[in-house]
Amino acid sequence: MQPTHTTQHTHKHTNTVADGWQIFHATGGLQEYVAWLNRDNTPLHKPIAFGKMVDGIKVEVSLQWCSDVFSDTLLGFVNSIRTVDGGTHLDGTKTALTRTVNSLARKVREGG
Repeated sequence: MQPTHTTQHTHKHTNTVADGWQIFHATGGLQEYVAWLNRDNTPLHKPIAFGKMVDGIKVEVSLQWCSDVFSDTLLGFVNSIRTVDGGTHLDGTKTALTRTVNSLARKVREGG
């Protein structure tokens, strides 16, 4: 979700137009989109975002934890197109995030 792009998609939490598509434009980019997705929830913090460009390939991640949600919502996009079936980019992101959170939790538990 790039700030300069407008996307059309369906989403189960929205009131869509008659043909099933909704136009979405987030001038704040991915962080604004994540905040919008969680608008009916109770966020614990503002969306966190980070990214990197390597060899001309840009990767961006934004996440937000909510106190009233007990399952994850993981959405992936490639070239601004939603990848509804997931993919290695989502698997890798989830694995890295899980590993990082677990590592930090162990350090806190051990007092370090």
